[in-house]
Amino acid sequence: MRSPDAALAGAPAAWARSIDATETVEIGPSPRVDSFEAFERVFRDDEGLAWWVSAIGWLVITGCAGIAVYVVASAGLPWRQRPSVAPFVYALWAIVGLPGAIGWVWYTVSTVREIRGRPGELRAAYDRWRHCGVLTRSVPTGRSYRPALDENPLSINILIRPGTDARAAGRLRASVRDWFRDVDVDAAEALFQGRHVIPAEDIFGGDACGGFVTNRPTRNNWILLLPPVRSGAEWTRFQMSADTARDLQPE
Repeated sequence: MRSPDAALAGAPAAWARSIDATETVEIGPSPRVDSFEAFERVFRDDEGLAWWVSAIGWLVITGCAGIAVYVVASAGLPWRQRPSVAPFVYALWAIVGLPGAIGWVWYTVSTVREIRGRPGELRAAYDRWRHCGVLTRSVPTGRSYRPALDENPLSINILIRPGTDARAAGRLRASVRDWFRDVDVDAAEALFQGRHVIPAEDIFGGDACGGFVTNRPTRNNWILLLPPVRSGAEWTRFQMSADTARDLQPE
């Protein structure tokens, strides 16, 4: 895999060429995520059913295990009428049933701990949002790359902060279009590996403030970003549904 520096080689020149760009990007009024209730709604928008997938999985596994036990019990344990086969049946239960029971207990404990920890996870995310979170609007650039022939293309989008001047946002989009046109697949993969949201300043320099570049899909316009908790970690993204964005618009 090529070095990320290969992808960045043409970025300064692309930024310089865009100085006379005439296109503009209007961000429009932004939703207000200024309370725990508003943040919680966005948090659950992004999580969707994944928030409850472990609990749903536990119900399915427990239901299947209960049905299996009922079927065996209803069969009347016929091997009791043939003592000679009982040792083999007990051995089978020890080989299959015991690991299954241990696995069920482990999954149950893990599910309970996960569910009990979610309010704390939500509260910690909200505290980070209040201190250093960034609200952005996703804007497509028209650029993409295909990591492999059997994979779908990854679209390149820019995430613009509200309040960014329309000309500055337009210049940023023009720069990304110009720059990424000549970035090959290997260089793009190296650039975005492990950091799927990149501040524009890291690509074009300190003058390119006000936005981020991402190769992650954005289902809707508004994205909440939380900075990495440690060096080398990813930005955390929360995608806001269209209904939530509409309801959180200032009156």
